Amino acid sequence: MGTDTSDNISVVIPAYNAAGTIGRALDSVIAQTHPAREILVVDDGSTDRTAQVVSEYGGRVEYLYQDNAGPGAARNAGIRAAHGEWIAFLDADDEWLPHRLALQAELLQRDPHGAPRLESRQIGRLLDLVTQPCERAGLRHDD
Repeated sequence: MGTDTSDNISVVIPAYNAAGTIGRALDSVIAQTHPAREILVVDDGSTDRTAQVVSEYGGRVEYLYQDNAGPGAARNAGIRAAHGEWIAFLDADDEWLPHRLALQAELLQRDPHGAPRLESRQIGRLLDLVTQPCERAGLRHDD
């Protein structure tokens, strides 16, 4: 495993009946200042228009379908399909500020062996330390 994260972060988005929210999630990943190696949406048996919304993104997003097995199974399917050395998870009803992957990549560059020991909530707290002052200053992800 190398330590270069410039093209090694795969984004996995589990989705279930997420047609109303998946577009914003995908837009926030595409708008990252540090691009992801790939974006994978794992549709966990949706019965709404999730597949159609994702298809509007063309080759920028890889779409995987599985019978409904729950979000954990969808995340695991995304991990198995991912080609990146690192995985970043995003829920289909959430979105990222534009520097999220850049901050994650910086943390991984600083300590590639320590970063995997951080739990996602710890990384989230580190990112909150950076993003909360931006939000208080009135900066939004689309600024």
